[in-house]
Amino acid sequence: MRQFYFFCSQTGIAPSFPIGEDILINFSVCIARLVQYSTTENYLSAIKYYHSSHSYALNLSAFLRLQLIVRGIKRSQGVFP
Repeated sequence: MRQFYFFCSQTGIAPSFPIGEDILINFSVCIARLVQYSTTENYLSAIKYYHSSHSYALNLSAFLRLQLIVRGIKRSQGVFP
């Protein structure tokens, strides 16, 4: 969550919950330039956990554009199944 809050402060986004798909896409693309795919996945999982621990529902698999972006990040970094 620390990385997400840092991203929000750098981009001027006020983090409000539940977090929308557009913000998660921007965060994923921004962070993927700095870390490996697996770390990007871990950050998204942490955001999902944070939501559930604060009684917000966040179904990342329902965000189709986010899933395509994450798949593209995976491929661009040379990670294949």
